[in-house]
Amino acid sequence: MYMKLPAFLAAAVAACALNAAPTVSDVTIAFDEDSRMMTIGYSLSEDAVVTVDVLTNNVSIGAEKFADVAGDVNGVVKAGRGTISWRPEHLWPDQLFTTPLFTAKVSAWKLDEPPPYLVVWITEEKGKVRYYESEKALPGGITNVVYRAKRLVMRRIPAKGVTWLMGSPENETGRQANEVQHYVSFTNDYYMGVFPVTQGQAALVWGANTTGRSTSYPVGFLSYNQIRGTKGGNPNIDWPNTGTNVDPASFLGKLRTTTSLAFDIPTEAQFEYAARAGSAAAYCNGLDCLTAADAVDANLDKIGWYKRNDWSIHPVGQKEPNSWGLYDVCGSIWEWCRDWVGTGSVTPYGTEDVTDPPGLASGTVRSRRGGSFDNVPWAARCAFRTLNTPDTANGSIAFRLYLPVSEVVGK
Repeated sequence: MYMKLPAFLAAAVAACALNAAPTVSDVTIAFDEDSRMMTIGYSLSEDAVVTVDVLTNNVSIGAEKFADVAGDVNGVVKAGRGTISWRPEHLWPDQLFTTPLFTAKVSAWKLDEPPPYLVVWITEEKGKVRYYESEKALPGGITNVVYRAKRLVMRRIPAKGVTWLMGSPENETGRQANEVQHYVSFTNDYYMGVFPVTQGQAALVWGANTTGRSTSYPVGFLSYNQIRGTKGGNPNIDWPNTGTNVDPASFLGKLRTTTSLAFDIPTEAQFEYAARAGSAAAYCNGLDCLTAADAVDANLDKIGWYKRNDWSIHPVGQKEPNSWGLYDVCGSIWEWCRDWVGTGSVTPYGTEDVTDPPGLASGTVRSRRGGSFDNVPWAARCAFRTLNTPDTANGSIAFRLYLPVSEVVGK
């Protein structure tokens, strides 16, 4: 994806130098043979999010081996002395542990620049958040059903200060006239759901199973109005005119009450940027669309479901993710976006540069993105735009959660 260098780049670099990251010092490590417990101690200069890596011979043992660490880690830690504990035999059995062979790398992240992965509880400790440095560091791994049924796993999207080219080039296979290329800038990073919201997660929030399918399937059968609220309703919910407000009785209203976090669905720009993951190609894996027909596309086969590789809905996360770790953004199921996109048809973009675009001020149809299991391959391109009236609810449209980084600062 071609990016213009922001004009304020030099100023940003200077600001970063002045606003230094928290520091970690006096890291210690000890292993108790009787309890089989490793204890890592450290000192923290200021409040920060803390993550840890365990090394042997200066090489990480692999995050998946110590994903069950406990203590002052994977969350916001107050300045001062912190302690992390790890019982190696849980995930790394039958190993010989001698303290001199091990070192620990404790990392401190600024509260407004947290780690890439965020997990939010929607069951037991509702609203609890935990941070992880990588997908492999998630306890149980990304394939664990807990992240498809009971918790929300989010990926931080590096967008702050970025200017990128939205839309598609005129020679892209399957291109539509409304995909006019134009430069878009973002003022802040944000988190995006690693998966579309699943039936299991939605049932916990919404209180009902909308499809009758098992927990790992995309939710489906929730309209835009049910997700956010109704234009002209009480209260009146009409993005962007009423801002990020949602109806308290909507899915997002209930999720906000459950977690105390202002979750939303993404705008078109936020969805496309996250889907592209730095690529200018048609698909989120950096590959181009191979056909403008209703036919097999080997490049899409790798990342999504569509009419010609299996004309049926599937559980989330069965194909390859994009380079930012998002699954199912091309193919698999349509996803609602916040924007009005026109009156009866999709209004083409303008050519002017824009910052944090909210979409049209009014319309009769809202955006959906990403393609679906029952569509042609070129509809799964990152730039493809289509629509539905906001009261539409069917089994081929789901949604993915968006969360501003500012929402989780200090939590």
